[in-house]
Amino acid sequence: MTVKNIFQTAVRFCFIVIFLLGYFFNFQTFGQDILSEKTLTDLKQSDRAAFREKISLLYDSVNQLHEISTRTAIADQLFELTKNRDGLAHVNSLLFRKMNTLYNNEKGLFRQAYLLAEESGDFDAMCLVEYSRARYFLARKQYDSAMVYLLHYRDMNPEDMRGEGFRNIVNLMGDIYYHAGLYEQARDVYRSLYDQYVQENNWVFYRPYVMMDNLGQICLKTGNIEKAGSWFRLSLERAEKYLHTPYRINTIAYIRLKLAETALRTDDLKGAEAFLQDVAAYPADMIQDDVWLDYLWQQACFLYKKGNYEASFLKLNEIIKTETAAASVQTFVPEIYQLLSDIYYAKGDFEDALNFSRIYIQKTDSIRANEYLAQSMIILSDHNHTVTKMELQKTKTQSKYLFWGLLVLTFLFLFLLWVLYNLHRSKLALVRKSIVQSIEDEADKKLEEASADTASETKSDNEDRDKKLFRELKHIMETEKPFLDPKLSILSLSEQLATNRTYLSQAINSQYHTTFPNYINEYRIQEAVRLITSGYTEGYTQEALATKVGFSSRGTFIAAFKKVTGVVPSFFIANHKKLEADD
Repeated sequence: MTVKNIFQTAVRFCFIVIFLLGYFFNFQTFGQDILSEKTLTDLKQSDRAAFREKISLLYDSVNQLHEISTRTAIADQLFELTKNRDGLAHVNSLLFRKMNTLYNNEKGLFRQAYLLAEESGDFDAMCLVEYSRARYFLARKQYDSAMVYLLHYRDMNPEDMRGEGFRNIVNLMGDIYYHAGLYEQARDVYRSLYDQYVQENNWVFYRPYVMMDNLGQICLKTGNIEKAGSWFRLSLERAEKYLHTPYRINTIAYIRLKLAETALRTDDLKGAEAFLQDVAAYPADMIQDDVWLDYLWQQACFLYKKGNYEASFLKLNEIIKTETAAASVQTFVPEIYQLLSDIYYAKGDFEDALNFSRIYIQKTDSIRANEYLAQSMIILSDHNHTVTKMELQKTKTQSKYLFWGLLVLTFLFLFLLWVLYNLHRSKLALVRKSIVQSIEDEADKKLEEASADTASETKSDNEDRDKKLFRELKHIMETEKPFLDPKLSILSLSEQLATNRTYLSQAINSQYHTTFPNYINEYRIQEAVRLITSGYTEGYTQEALATKVGFSSRGTFIAAFKKVTGVVPSFFIANHKKLEADD
């Protein structure tokens, strides 16, 4: 062991001792301070907005506690406090319970949180629930469920409101694809995000470096070592130049580890060693646990390639036995078993080498099976989501067309009703006119008009003759009613008037401005109207009525009746009593 390694081990040991001493002497006090009486009083006196903000900060503090009993007790207090005070604040409580392994047995917490956020009308809270759902299932390798909720979360965000928060969604989508082994889809997602930062020339934020590192990692997974090195070198160059945040050292350390891995893939041991030494020189407290475990892993791989099997084996044991790596050691499965098998084989211990090789094969087969299943489920989820969106859009379009179609049909229907109503009123007006105005009045009116038209003209003998003949005709029609005879002709009527048919026809034309058949039919219809209004049709049919008033057939009667009154006999019969009652 080198002096440098001894020094680093001593520093870590001192740090652990100091931490444990601080833990035993101060931890309980720290936990109690989170929900002191003063804090509770301050919470109860806060308005809703301040209450929500303080609850969120308190949960951040609770997440920092390692003592399970204290963390649980405080979380339970906050849960009851938010439950009785504010729905939106209670959303945080529900999410904390679901995301925290202490409450894994509780069901329906996500649903309760979403309903509360929805009832409160808080869009940000609804998005937080769906984002938390996606992260929850991703952490448990249930990639299809993670994708379902992530796609829902993505669709909740309008395109005109998609900023850095929306990039979290896209980033998480790429992570789901990557962990499920869908590297092509993951590469497209990561590259799209990276291009956005290039366009913005934004290198002071952590995400562009994550994107470059992810793209390099995909190249390592797919065997494109040269391209992977290009991405990692580009990421390192820009991070050293532009990134000046508290996570700068951790980010740069991770990139150097990826460059070390790239060098090992090409058997460049000298280059790999240089990168590992650079990482070892960084302050330990600036390196996060996951990056430190990766450092141990790369060291183990490097030592194996150098032939230092014992030292490589010790690094692997350090990874496995590190308590903080309990949840992260799966990152190196199944490769860790492959390396153990190679080490035992190199040392001549073929039985252990075979055992670890079997474990490696089992793990590999299991991981591949899970990946294939996850890939199928993700693709199916994405496909179903796309189809659902298309069907929804199609339904919306159809609903829109249906709405406008119904609107147009309704308008046309109302217009038709209006037309029919006015037509009905017109017909009723004609019936009323037929009831209150007789054919005789109409004849007198027309006769007076004809007389007025000819008053200023020179009267001739023919006009006097026509006028006298028409008066005689009118007298006979009203007293003797020859029109009731269906066989009545102009010849028989002219003989009755002691004239000829030519003079009679001329008199009707000049004095009444109509023909003989029309003149006779008007008298017949006048008689029909009188009989109808007298109740004749209550005991007789229309055929009987037609015959009684002088028509030879029902069809001729109907045609003549409509011509004179404007309506057919059946309409007149059905409505005349109502009109008389109204009058």
